[in-house]
Amino acid sequence: NFGHQPDEVVVTALDEAGYLAMARPDAINYGMDHDALMKRLAPWRQRYGLRLFGAGGDWMQFDITQPPADWLAFAHEVYELCPDVVDQGIGEVASLAREMEAARTLYLWWD
Repeated sequence: NFGHQPDEVVVTALDEAGYLAMARPDAINYGMDHDALMKRLAPWRQRYGLRLFGAGGDWMQFDITQPPADWLAFAHEVYELCPDVVDQGIGEVASLAREMEAARTLYLWWD
């Protein structure tokens, strides 16, 4: 947004899979196209009750409705899938675990 207020787009979608198929987020700079990313996320979506909050070409955000028993272990899994969220974001896996637990949110972003 280069210092300007970003545009906000709100889309209500009853079908998360349909929205994700349209938005087509990927982690291509980590070797995962859209389909590979969706396959990697499928177990988390079931295990942690991830509910889509938003997504774009290189990011996704989910509400966590079934919290993990071990937030730090989950944060390490997140880091393995999405290192940018730590390396270019929060700085430490332990900080990521605390933030996810407090917010009950999973944010993924690939730069």
